[in-house]
Amino acid sequence: MSDEIILYPTTAKDDCAYWILGSTWHDSDLFCCFGQVIGLRRNSYIRFLNTGIPPGSTIESCIIKFYSYNSVSYTPVKALVYFEDADDPAKCTDADDAEGRDLTASISFTVSSRWVGNNWYSSPELKTIFQSIVDRAGFASDSHITAFVYDNVNPNSRLRYFDNLGHAGYYPPRLYVTYSEGGSDFVPQPIIF
Repeated sequence: MSDEIILYPTTAKDDCAYWILGSTWHDSDLFCCFGQVIGLRRNSYIRFLNTGIPPGSTIESCIIKFYSYNSVSYTPVKALVYFEDADDPAKCTDADDAEGRDLTASISFTVSSRWVGNNWYSSPELKTIFQSIVDRAGFASDSHITAFVYDNVNPNSRLRYFDNLGHAGYYPPRLYVTYSEGGSDFVPQPIIF
């Protein structure tokens, strides 16, 4: 039997931010973003708290949904999605901290259509890299999960903006995970009298 859980970043300034590669950290803006503009590559960081997923579970589906901050037409926008390769990652504090984290393998994310403001858009399927986190020996059901969305060398003005956390009327990213719990090793034995 499968269960679905929706995870959210919960603390403004701690759990959702973007940064310009090798430069400034933005954790108080109304939006986060990924892509490139004016020759500057932008990447986003999102930390989802307390997964509630039992260790040993099988991940059947995993996507991030983004609520578009504005309407942007330039396509394609190429990104790479990673999770932090850690049991229970702490918050990122600045660009250097974010760029120094150990990451899973990446999943390619190509946005090939216009994003219209105030609509939800989904990442590609991320279950394989999410499974690699759940399979870690130190993963626990109260572990946090951190996602990174990196620019993948876009031409100028290829960017997507999504709502950040901590602003009234805004919708932060959501992580939708469908999973089934791991089986038990216990095998009932017949009782012989």
